[in-house]
Amino acid sequence: MDKLDEKIISLRKQQQKKQNSNIEEGAYINNAMTEFVLEEILDNQFTLLIPSYFTDMSIEDAKAKYPSEQRSQCIKTSPDTSVNLGVSLLDFPVSEEHLKQESEEIQSIIKKSNPATEFYLSGIEELEDFKLAWFEYKSFAIDGQMYNIMFIASVDNKMLHGMFNCSLDERDNWQDLALKMVKSIRRVKKPD
Repeated sequence: MDKLDEKIISLRKQQQKKQNSNIEEGAYINNAMTEFVLEEILDNQFTLLIPSYFTDMSIEDAKAKYPSEQRSQCIKTSPDTSVNLGVSLLDFPVSEEHLKQESEEIQSIIKKSNPATEFYLSGIEELEDFKLAWFEYKSFAIDGQMYNIMFIASVDNKMLHGMFNCSLDERDNWQDLALKMVKSIRRVKKPD
């Protein structure tokens, strides 16, 4: 195959990815269509869309990958545990008015603990049920560089805290989709 053919194939794949990046309808990841499913998390208090092949990370894998006892309460992962989404509901009061400040403080703590950390985009989203602050950054792990999204929200005066991570090499495949997964978080409506 010559270089022109390779370029055309590459451009077609890029166009196909852009056309199919709506996670409600499925999206291309590593040139394969991935179905996203609505999953209940944190004792059925919240839902979010995740790839259909994600499962709960085993306790053993969670302890190995996240040695701190402060790891996420719920961790969804790819079959090889290389792509992860973790969420916790913490008994730590935070108000919507202070989300930006809290997010900036968390970034400061991360930067102090590892000055080589690089931050990218950040934002505050007005979701259906609450506001959510998020930021993305590059960190370093034993086996290489990691792409991360961290997010927080105020829910009933508690902090909804979460993270997404994958290898930095996978960033282009996951960046937009991971943020869409984060933004899909909703509270489960209780019947009156």
